Amino acid sequence: MGTTYQTHRPQSPQWDVGTVCGVPAWVQIVLEEIIKYHNVKHIHEIWPNLAIYIHGGVSFEPYRESFQKLLGKPITFIETYMASEGSFGFQARPRHQRHQTGA
Repeated sequence: MGTTYQTHRPQSPQWDVGTVCGVPAWVQIVLEEIIKYHNVKHIHEIWPNLAIYIHGGVSFEPYRESFQKLLGKPITFIETYMASEGSFGFQARPRHQRHQTGA
């Protein structure tokens, strides 16, 4: 973890986090570190309002089971298709495995 994250980690319970965005591997590491640092069972003990995780860059399926173990309640997972030029698509119906596309 970089020094910025380590500096802010103690403050994480003060944040009202409802949505998290990012590449699954990094978000998983951040959630694991916060859980470990605060010695809690799951991230919802720190962020009870966490309800949405927006991910992209890689398939989420290999991470799904490990993410479920970090949560205290169900959340909505939304997949995006991002590129350096901008957002090109999003998952319109999070419970379905199809994508909407558009510029």
